[in-house]
Order: sequence, then C-alpha cells, then structure tokens
Amino acid sequence: MNVATTLRANGQIVTGNVNYTNSGVTNANLNSTYSLNTNNASNNYSLIGNPYVCLLDWKKIVDNGRATNLKTTYTVYNGSINTTGGYATYDAVSQISVPDNTKINQYIQPGQSFFVQNIDLAPLPPTPVNPQLQITESDKDTAGTFSQAFRTTTTVNKLHINLYKQLPLSGVTNVDGCAVAFIPTDNNGVDGVDAEKFTNGGENLAVYRANKRICIERRNSALVTDTIPLRLWQMSNSGVYSLCVDTRNFTSTNRAYLLDRFLNTEKLTKLNDTTNVNFSVLTSDTTSFINRFFIVFRSNAALPLGDITLKAS
Repeated sequence: MNVATTLRANGQIVTGNVNYTNSGVTNANLNSTYSLNTNNASNNYSLIGNPYVCLLDWKKIVDNGRATNLKTTYTVYNGSINTTGGYATYDAVSQISVPDNTKINQYIQPGQSFFVQNIDLAPLPPTPVNPQLQITESDKDTAGTFSQAFRTTTTVNKLHINLYKQLPLSGVTNVDGCAVAFIPTDNNGVDGVDAEKFTNGGENLAVYRANKRICIERRNSALVTDTIPLRLWQMSNSGVYSLCVDTRNFTSTNRAYLLDRFLNTEKLTKLNDTTNVNFSVLTSDTTSFINRFFIVFRSNAALPLGDITLKAS
C-alpha cells in the first residue's frame, strides 16, 4: 500500500548545466559515472533524477533540442493510480499526459526521478544510438503550472481513451488510459515520436500497433481508413469496467466510433463530450478484453445500423 512518506536529503546543491551521456554525468562541480542507457540500444530506458532543487521544464528541454536521440516523453511512477500505483507519461510535443487523471505535465518536481527512452532508429534488431540529455539553468521554472496563465498554449487535436473500474473503497476510478494526437506533420507509422507503455501492476490500456503497446500515439489527421486498435491486459475476473472516449479536444470532418468485437456492437461517440461503454471481463476468455475494442472513423454522412430507423407507410 502507498503511504505518505517524508524524504530528507543533504549535500551540495547542484547548479549549472548538467550533461547526461552514455559515458556518465558531467557538471561543473559534481560528476558521476552513472550513464544513459549503458547497453546503448534503441528503445531502452534510463532512470534519472531532476538535479535541481526547483521545478524542471521538460517541454523547454525538448523544444530547444537538448534531448538528443531520446523520445519527447518522460514517464514517472504515480502511487495514486488504481489501488497499487502505476505509471504516467507526458509528451512535450502533443502536451498530452496519460492516464488523464494523473495531471502530470511539463514540470518535473524537485528531486523527482523519471524515465527517458531512446528513440527507435531502425527495425529490430536494436540499432546502437548515442542518447544525450542536457539540462541547463534556463530549464528551471519557479512559477510552475501557475505560469501557464502567462504563456501561449497550443491545443492539440487529440482523443483520450480512459479505463474506469468500480473499486470497493473509492467507487468508479480512472485506473489507466491512453491517447492519440493527430498532428499534420506526423506520420501513421510506429516510430520515435510514439510513447511506449510501461506495464502497471494492475489493469492496463494501450494502443496496440506493430506489436507495440503505445500510451501516447502521434498520427496524421483522422481518415476514414484509420483504425485505432486498443489492448487491455491484467484485468480482474468479473470486474466491472467502463471505457470512456473523450472527444472534447478532437476536431475532424469524420466521426469516431467505438467498436466492440466481443459483442459485435458499435457506438458513435458524442461530439465535444465523453462517451462511456460499460463492460465486464472473464479472464478465462481473452476475447472478452485483450483485443476487444478499437476505434474507427467514418464520414458524417455514414450512420451505424443502430442509428437507422425504418418506417412503413
């Protein structure tokens, strides 16, 4: 169980630029042999910590090109997810965080550790990369999220898909989630801009494409030929769940439909709103959860069978 903990630290305060490479960490006053991704392969992770006693602006690091051969995302452990804790991910380009209720953002807390991931340069087998991360004094932020009121923010066209579960003590709770950002400059392949999923101890939800579980997928515009396959795993037997598709930041000439392969049904998602589909799981039957749901897009003129009414005259 996660309980409140107070951590105290002592030692020399780090100031000045901090450089992380696959040979170690360098700073004007403090150095370390702890390196980024010691086996130097694509898709591998490194766990590092915010070196400053101050908020760290991850978006500024990415925007200024100081995360070389690294994905634009970072991942942290969050003890408030589900009943056993889980992982939350933030992407600096789409400015999406998942699961939606964790509300992590571009600001990494003082003393907080976080995972960074090498970009995928080529198909398997893993290709050697040279990851580098530079954190500078200019990346500090003393105002944190309050400073958003004085900054220009960009609204990204996106879909959030959240998984809810009925928990005995806390009721209906958001236990996991994933998102898809539609950015015209991105492509539909699985590449270095897509954030791969860390597996939680409890339930998991991700976009499943090219044999990879993705928590934040970046794609081009939503077309009628597009499909977003979803994957669920580590579900509870006879668990009561709800899948929620959030279209409040999604704009397209095409409408999003949630398809249920297990029940052979489909549901048109609401515009600028949330659409919920309740379902239950039998762990003995993997078709009841693992690849059960996916999202497709259709033109506004196309209606599902459930929306067609026939009247005799």
